[in-house]
Amino acid sequence: MKKDKIAILLPFKDHFTHSNAGSASIWVKDFNKKSIYKNEIVIFGNTPKKILNNLIDKKNYINLPIKDTRFVSKNVSYVNEFIKHYSNDNFKLIEVHNRPSYVHQILKKKINAKLVLIFHNNPLTLGGSETTQERETLLNHCEKLIFVSNWVKEKFFEKFEKKNHPKCEVIYPSIDRLKKFPKKNKVISFVGKLNRSKGFHIFGNAIIKILKKYKDWKAIVVGDEPREKYNFKHKNLEYMGWVSHDKTLKLYDVTSISVVPSEWEEPFGRTAVEAASRGCATIISKKGGLIETVSNTIFLTKLNTNELYNKIDYLIKNKKIREAIQKQSYKKVLHKLGLNTKKIDSYRYEILNNYYFSIRKKRKLKILHISNFGNRLSNRLYFISIAKKITNGFIKLGHDVINISDRDTIRFNRYISGKSGIDYLNKLFFESVQNYNPDLILLGHSDNIQIEI
Repeated sequence: MKKDKIAILLPFKDHFTHSNAGSASIWVKDFNKKSIYKNEIVIFGNTPKKILNNLIDKKNYINLPIKDTRFVSKNVSYVNEFIKHYSNDNFKLIEVHNRPSYVHQILKKKINAKLVLIFHNNPLTLGGSETTQERETLLNHCEKLIFVSNWVKEKFFEKFEKKNHPKCEVIYPSIDRLKKFPKKNKVISFVGKLNRSKGFHIFGNAIIKILKKYKDWKAIVVGDEPREKYNFKHKNLEYMGWVSHDKTLKLYDVTSISVVPSEWEEPFGRTAVEAASRGCATIISKKGGLIETVSNTIFLTKLNTNELYNKIDYLIKNKKIREAIQKQSYKKVLHKLGLNTKKIDSYRYEILNNYYFSIRKKRKLKILHISNFGNRLSNRLYFISIAKKITNGFIKLGHDVINISDRDTIRFNRYISGKSGIDYLNKLFFESVQNYNPDLILLGHSDNIQIEI
């Protein structure tokens, strides 16, 4: 086997199949499509024999059946089986999905491989990252920590003095938009577990009222929940149960209005991204990472039946507004698969080649530029400003730039004395570096930045 083989370790219960794929399996399926490393990747999971013929990728998948679990947990046995494979194949990079406890177990074995951990859920609710000490261990021993949203990342840094780290990056679950805008039917969809956390009780009560009022509209529900029972019935309300990811996407093709009224803090909200990419007018709650999913959406200001009913009713009544939202959602997909695949391949390249920082043509930098941009002069110097020209050059080369106009900041934040403005500038600079974590800091005549800062 090649020395640069990459192992992907899925959660024990996340089956890598078309019909039963969880969030981690869908992530791997999507991002492996266009990865330059797709032929170097081996995916490890635990899939029951009866559904092994439904695997997403039979060529690059290795099943890890566990035998005796009387004295150890299934998860521990599962990781032990993976470690046996590592001993034979000597992977250079191991990517662990959503199980910090797996990372701790691998670390105890002192395996000579680089580790990346991808968080799909709130770290404070996962074994192995609940305490600050556990999270510090992950920061110290992993090459990279990936988060599916800023909300998930913020949770990781709770009770930390610094709220960022060079090893940490947000990479959103992503999707490609369709080549052609699909034909829409009078369909309202709900996809997810049919429980209170997902807001199904709110949806059910609202949709019955809607279907009674608009007899030519239909509602389709995908999902189930054996622990909670609801009895919402109407001749135009269809329950599909769990269906494959591909079938769910096809449902969004014909859906006009998609609803995600979650009550719990969603780590991200893949359903919203997928629905919007298929041109659905999407209604979502402001919970967790949901607000990071769609650029053109309708938010629920209150989580109750009347609020949701009114939002759906508004979209049905106002066809032009509904169609405008649909087309904008289709055109402006926030999280594009190709772009985020490159981000994943970029960190893989850095790790596999022991490369951490050098300026090369294809590397896109985060740049903090502190100089005099002349805002206080009503942009009179805009066309002759050297600082502006330098920033424009960086942006044209594809880099990300944050500008701080030092003299304007001092002037606009000066109270009794000039010192107050200088203090504000230095605090702004320091906190910007902490939060933005730039690759490059460019100082243009910024003599008010204090040496100790």
